[in-house]
Amino acid sequence: MFFISYFIGIISKLKDDFEFMKYFSPFDYYAPNSIMKYGFETKFVILALGIIVISIIGSYIIYRKKI
Repeated sequence: MFFISYFIGIISKLKDDFEFMKYFSPFDYYAPNSIMKYGFETKFVILALGIIVISIIGSYIIYRKKI
């Protein structure tokens, strides 16, 4: 999964037509030099929090079914 996500991030940088793919790679959410200059981008923070909440809820549902 790590490699696929990294590969998607690289593809998103190759051509402007693939820029939408950057949202599928967490490696492009936070660029260290960008954070130092401009701070965190709100859309990426919200997206990351959404993924975390969905993952926690999904894990809880799967775990309850196994008990």
